[in-house]
Amino acid sequence: MLAACARMGRPEGGKKDTVPPKVVAATPPSGTVNFHGDKIIIRFDELIQLDNPLQKVVFSPPLSKKPVIKPTGYPDRKIEIRFKESLRPNTTYTVFFGDAIKDFHEGNVLQNYSYVFSTGPQLDSLRLSGKVVSLPEGKLPENVIVGLYPVKNFSDSLIYRRPPYYLTKAGMQGRFELRNLAAGDYYLIAFADENKNLTYQPGDERIAFLPKPVHLPSDSAHTLYLFAEPKRFNLKDIQARSARHWVASFEGDTRGIHPAVPGKTLKDYISGDNQWHLWIKPVSKGEKTDFLFLRQGDTLARLRRQVTEQPVDTFVVKWDKNELYPIDSLRLLTNMPLTRLTSSDGIRITPRHSKDRWRIDRQGLWIFYPAPATGREKIVLEIMPGTLENFAGLTNPDTLRQTVKLRPVTETGNYTLIWKDRPAGTIVAELTGPKGEKTVRRQVKERDSVFVFRYLPPGKYRLRFIIDLNGNGRWDEGSWRERRLPEPVLFYNKPIEIRARWDLEETFISRNKKSAGALPAKGFKGMH
Repeated sequence: MLAACARMGRPEGGKKDTVPPKVVAATPPSGTVNFHGDKIIIRFDELIQLDNPLQKVVFSPPLSKKPVIKPTGYPDRKIEIRFKESLRPNTTYTVFFGDAIKDFHEGNVLQNYSYVFSTGPQLDSLRLSGKVVSLPEGKLPENVIVGLYPVKNFSDSLIYRRPPYYLTKAGMQGRFELRNLAAGDYYLIAFADENKNLTYQPGDERIAFLPKPVHLPSDSAHTLYLFAEPKRFNLKDIQARSARHWVASFEGDTRGIHPAVPGKTLKDYISGDNQWHLWIKPVSKGEKTDFLFLRQGDTLARLRRQVTEQPVDTFVVKWDKNELYPIDSLRLLTNMPLTRLTSSDGIRITPRHSKDRWRIDRQGLWIFYPAPATGREKIVLEIMPGTLENFAGLTNPDTLRQTVKLRPVTETGNYTLIWKDRPAGTIVAELTGPKGEKTVRRQVKERDSVFVFRYLPPGKYRLRFIIDLNGNGRWDEGSWRERRLPEPVLFYNKPIEIRARWDLEETFISRNKKSAGALPAKGFKGMH
């Protein structure tokens, strides 16, 4: 009766268990040599569970057949691994568990436990360590594999087909250590293994590498810069929004590519959702139109479409906001690019300031930049009928009116960084949100060492610097096939806090003046 009434559980009260499980025994013991069995058993001091062992438990060198790993889906005090193939002779194997082992009750993780054995008379004992840094945003993706490939019989395509000979996983901060390695020459490569097949998939996964082999033994620590290789341009389809407005859906890298429509006047821009907007004229119902996408005179893609009955083009606009911080801009969003102002007298701003200005940008949007306000102010913008003309030759039929609140400079702060021995060449400074998710301000400097960000709303920011080696004003990825590394990026190692009415100024000096530009400035990390 007592047995029937009892139930398993933990006593109530007491301190919460925060201690991960401990290995108490292994058969055979870790470090065994001349291993010729087909099974390993690892015992623990409490009930444990394995989290997704087929994906998280890594064998180095890799096995051609996945072994049977227990327990799966239930708690136990032991892990059992049974091999389904003959192991290589005279080889040191490492079983890397990462964060797969947890205690059953509280989920405390036994971090980075490894079991090592050798099928030969001795264990390989060399090590290689370093760090993976993700570019350009600095946020490391999950499941980054770091591996070594022997130089002998290596080919560029090998990383697409086979796992690394030695491998491990980078930790949360990007740190890695490869252990129990044999002497020799290897290529050091890392990739974000999104599909968890231990091979690199270009276009879908990110990669990092050293362009030259590393020689073991070595006491050097290596930094790898993880980046996404640009996909090849692929035009998927073109659909009509109106007789003049067409939208091409695509994927891949568009740098150096431009559209053309023979016999037509064309205006275009790319939106952030991989859509290429094209406006053409003249048009007539029933005509067939060829859309070309060219790079250096070569046709990368061609699609022919027929103009059918489409909605009549109209003039539709809306304002994007009604409140502005200093240096913000007010945009008039339109359903079709604007081409010109018929008269500057048709724009009225009350009260008017000599530093107010406006323009029409490449996307054909009207943008207004007010002068910084010293106190709480409101301005009224009016665009008289017929002042703005769009690509179809239509003008605004009604008065466009917007009241805008201007936040004063007293509600903002300023940030200045002086980089005294900055590296030569172009540097792009980007101030981002606190998680690096959005660029708030950017500056491009060819020689200047002073970076000033004015009129910032109070809050926390992060700062990064792109060492713009080719001077094109943007960050450029690397290429595995070309063995080209990405452009270096530096990350400030702590948030920048801006307060209203504050001027924050900082000065940086490189650690070694002889190596300015080759070493990170003080307070920075991740420079290549």
